Amino acid sequence: MKTSALLVVVLPVVVSACSTIEEDKYSFRQGWRQAQVRAIVQKATVVPYVDKDCRLDLGPDATFLNYAVASYSVGGRQSLRLRRVVAVPKEMDLKVREWIYVNVTDCKKSIHKVEFG
Repeated sequence: MKTSALLVVVLPVVVSACSTIEEDKYSFRQGWRQAQVRAIVQKATVVPYVDKDCRLDLGPDATFLNYAVASYSVGGRQSLRLRRVVAVPKEMDLKVREWIYVNVTDCKKSIHKVEFG
């Protein structure tokens, strides 16, 4: 009985601590948002209907081979989404529908894959 009561108290704390570490690393206040990859494009690909195209901020000398069109929610509503083009680091193997962290305040900050579980 005491063991099960202890698990009821301790387990939620341990689980929430793990998720807090991930959230602190990519803090909402610091501009990080979870986004889903909608397409992988090249430097010269025209992408209509985006709210921000980071290729413009990175300049013509950027050495990225691929860019991701990422969709993220705003205002806490999944139905209200913005799209942004972000650079994909050369060493990252990224696929459509994967989840990533994008920084909506600084295009020069590298994207990161979301680790679930």
